[in-house]
Amino acid sequence: MLSTQYQDNEKQFLEEIAEEWNFNDRNKLVFVERFISSNQDLENNDLADVLEANLKKDNSDVDHQNVLKDCLSKTIWKKMVEKGCDFNGAHKDKCPIAKQWLEKTVYPQWLKQTLWKQLKTKTTARNKVGPVLAGSVGNLGLRHQKPFLDEVPLNSDILFKVNLDQPGHLILLEREPSGGMCCVCPSEYAPEFQVKGGEITLPQYPPSPYPAFTATEEGQEQILAVITPDKPSLNWLAKSQQEALELDHEHLFELLSYLEKCSTSQVFYTEYQVVDLLKGI
Repeated sequence: MLSTQYQDNEKQFLEEIAEEWNFNDRNKLVFVERFISSNQDLENNDLADVLEANLKKDNSDVDHQNVLKDCLSKTIWKKMVEKGCDFNGAHKDKCPIAKQWLEKTVYPQWLKQTLWKQLKTKTTARNKVGPVLAGSVGNLGLRHQKPFLDEVPLNSDILFKVNLDQPGHLILLEREPSGGMCCVCPSEYAPEFQVKGGEITLPQYPPSPYPAFTATEEGQEQILAVITPDKPSLNWLAKSQQEALELDHEHLFELLSYLEKCSTSQVFYTEYQVVDLLKGI
């Protein structure tokens, strides 16, 4: 299972971020090697000397030190600024600022998304949880496969249905299109997470004061439901009962660690699109 420690994941993190930011071969090489901790004591020219063969490729006349500097100045620094790194007006010695930003700001978000992907690999069924439109709105011409929708209109009211084979404790997590994650059950929408078997409807109205969820963000929504026979030993569940908890990588890591040990748990997963039906009209 993935560690939460930066040093344990550093190379994988840097390589995947380089791919995500569409760095080509040389830029990817310079990005990874410039910010990996084992090279942090090397000046740029010294690092270029280490990477000389790869920086020159088939052109022996090229100045490999200038190639590295160009990768940084023309591509990597620009991309970092675009992604939110503040160099505070620094023109030289940007590497320490960039490395700290990568580790303290970019890495936690990468780790959270990576742990979510690992949770999805625990899926035992994909047809037991999903959204339905609340009330008598109808399907509004949307494509769907019964019993759940695969598309819902933007700003529509929806319910989540979960079909359980037996009683247990239900944890339901939502990943929004923007990448934010929260715990829907338990929460103010579903304060009771010890549930009976059969079809479960969220929100739990009453006792929840909310009769429905509202699909407020366009894009792909992901839902992951965890069902366990015993109450999970996760301290953050009590806090989430009061107000839907915004999840960070530590919450996901604790849940993933629990699932690694709980062989009797079930994990249901689904995804659907929130679409703006007014576009193109």
